Amino acid sequence: MDKPVSISVALATTYLQDLATGSNTNVPIGKYGCTVGNYHVVAGIPAAPTVAYIASKATAGTFPGDPAPNDAISFDVGAYAPAGATEIRGVAGFRQFLIVFFLTQAAISL
Repeated sequence: MDKPVSISVALATTYLQDLATGSNTNVPIGKYGCTVGNYHVVAGIPAAPTVAYIASKATAGTFPGDPAPNDAISFDVGAYAPAGATEIRGVAGFRQFLIVFFLTQAAISL
């Protein structure tokens, strides 16, 4: 329920999943998502509002916890937010940069 879906060119839909295992157990359910530098980013998870989950390079459904080869990470960006406004309000990709938006400012990663 509420898991992200993948839509093919032929408009066939499937749940976003790790292609090696066929499981979507580790795919986070978040409000915000984007792609940047050949990585898929998901944020805005209610249980972890300050964490950005970054999928393995050149995949869409391989997240932290899936078997190797896997360079996926989760990163708590709340430490870089202004005091009192640590919840992620959006993410965007610009060229090779990930922009994480908070209530009153944005953080750019390299």
